Amino acid sequence: PVSSPWFRGRLHGKPWPNSNDAGNIPDTQPEPTDDLYAHYNYDFLKENADTQGRALYLLSGMDDMANGVISVIGDATKKGHELDQLRILYGQAHDLDALREAGYDEVMPFIRAVDACDTIDDLNDLLCSDEFPFDPFFRACLSFSDKRGKTEVAFEPNFVFADYELGGATYYQDTDDTFQAMTNNAALLGPTLETQASLGLMGLGAEEAEEVAGAMLDFEKEYGRLADYDKKFLGQEFGAYAASLSVYTIDELEAKIKNIPVRGILERHGFQDSEHVSVDSVEWLETLDGLWVPDSLETMKWCVKARVAADLKPYVDPGLYAGLGGPGPEEHVDADLFAFEACATTDAMNLLVGRTYVDEVLGDTCKERLRAMSVELVDAYIDLVGETSWLSDESRDAILEKLENMTLNVLEPEGTTIDYSSLELTPTEQGGTLVSNYLATKRYNDAWRASMIGRPAWAGSVFDRISTSTFNCFYDPMSNSVNILPAYVTGAVYRDGMSDEDLLGRIGFPLAHEISHGFDFSGSQFSAYGTPGPVFSADDVTDFVERRQRLIDYYDGIEINDGTHVNGVNVSVEAAADLTGMQVTLRCLAGSPDTAYETYFGSVAQVFASVYPSGMTAMLATDSHPLDYLRINVNAQMFEDFYRVYGCEEGDGMYLAPDARVSLWGPDATEA
Repeated sequence: PVSSPWFRGRLHGKPWPNSNDAGNIPDTQPEPTDDLYAHYNYDFLKENADTQGRALYLLSGMDDMANGVISVIGDATKKGHELDQLRILYGQAHDLDALREAGYDEVMPFIRAVDACDTIDDLNDLLCSDEFPFDPFFRACLSFSDKRGKTEVAFEPNFVFADYELGGATYYQDTDDTFQAMTNNAALLGPTLETQASLGLMGLGAEEAEEVAGAMLDFEKEYGRLADYDKKFLGQEFGAYAASLSVYTIDELEAKIKNIPVRGILERHGFQDSEHVSVDSVEWLETLDGLWVPDSLETMKWCVKARVAADLKPYVDPGLYAGLGGPGPEEHVDADLFAFEACATTDAMNLLVGRTYVDEVLGDTCKERLRAMSVELVDAYIDLVGETSWLSDESRDAILEKLENMTLNVLEPEGTTIDYSSLELTPTEQGGTLVSNYLATKRYNDAWRASMIGRPAWAGSVFDRISTSTFNCFYDPMSNSVNILPAYVTGAVYRDGMSDEDLLGRIGFPLAHEISHGFDFSGSQFSAYGTPGPVFSADDVTDFVERRQRLIDYYDGIEINDGTHVNGVNVSVEAAADLTGMQVTLRCLAGSPDTAYETYFGSVAQVFASVYPSGMTAMLATDSHPLDYLRINVNAQMFEDFYRVYGCEEGDGMYLAPDARVSLWGPDATEA
């Protein structure tokens, strides 16, 4: 059941208008008892009602990290060898005149090396060569099958048209859903145009580039659709994702994969001493192996060349890609931002850029406070799980073991990090260029990664795969780690001296959301040490699914626009994490008569402040996360703290009868 809408007239949606939709913003600010989300974000929504055709987020576009690191680079009083290397790379990326003069010249030798491959054997030799430091089709990266063990290697897809780690292979799936098809096509449009531009720089005309890019995309879809990271994590079957993870010795993998030169590629990286190689859903690799035949050679060569172009794009004249959603025409390129982004890629100085921001800009107080908050949140989860009566002792013990062994990568990876004290880049006056120094840094990173093989499992390996300049925090099940990336901590979410309520709202709630993924239906497919295996007993799986169904049913009843409802199953994983994240952060605030709950709720609301053109609603509604206004309103109305603080009562837009409220964990967990 849902309460009656408080609004009338042109606004659509029940029990609240979808105020993320620019056409649905109320004329006057609603009371928090009617629409908590729109109350706290009203000024932002009204000021950005004219969205200029794009989605706008209150906390997006924050350049605090870039500005902070750039300031440190420009401060001559800051000394150190690592910083000197960062200055060299940054300075060469900042010199747009030199990049314009160089054009595409430093890329073309690698393109010609691919063109010279007349046979599959030639291509295999090239991909295994130390002179060709690129990873088309797949990448080998640090991983481990058990965080108590040794650092090992994972094989993952490395697509031209999609980002595997961000669920890009989802866009390769066949679908009869019109809106999902629109989402897929929209997601692939940008990479396709960028690839066509790269092919043009290699000498193809516009029509030929379009034809070749189409053939490449068809080829990639053949195996890419089988590496659907997002779908496996969000599928409704417990154990489906963990069951797809396969671990092999190099000999076993080489015997299974006949055509792809697996051993040679691992040797080029220095990973040949790894005892095991993990493959996330080996089906994609087997299918690619079947396509690795002479008849596919020309298309494969174009895929390799496009991957080279994509890897080197941040290190060539940005004007070459003008008008493709990146930097604009040459005169509009922000040299500072372009140079910063060139330094912050995962094969350049990703970890050093993050470390510089944390140490020199955020400082020890920020790091210590976020660390203490993270520990407090985990402790609150431990208490919550301990009080959950529907769990069996077996499941409770397994979940508590996960929480007690959870790695907290707060702003920096726990344990060893890349040491750049031996890196020696070549300054411009000595003949160094941006491309040559980037490749030198990439090789240095690879050598460091190879040195980690056989050593204790590195819990911070996820920081090595994702740029620290990404505005995000996340949970990683295979390292059982919660990660706060440095770029997430901007002035909009953190400042020294902020109240506990503000801190828990702006950073604590998103982090608590991520922690809960450790024991939702996807995270519960992995043990405390990242090994595949169920955390819930079979009976507890049934109980959890039945309780979660109450949340699904409630979301199904929400009308986001006239006649359009939420798909409760689609958002169930993220909705459950939101619900539990708010439950835990409210627990952390309990016990003090002076707690400023209004500050907390207002801060959580602003974390999700967004507005977008009306035409985007249907597409965004296919996302696995609930629409932003629902992430506040639905969750707040589930907790008595909200009703007590705001005096919300029956007849108000935010009111939900007690017997309709949902709780998955703790002493008040909803009966199945």
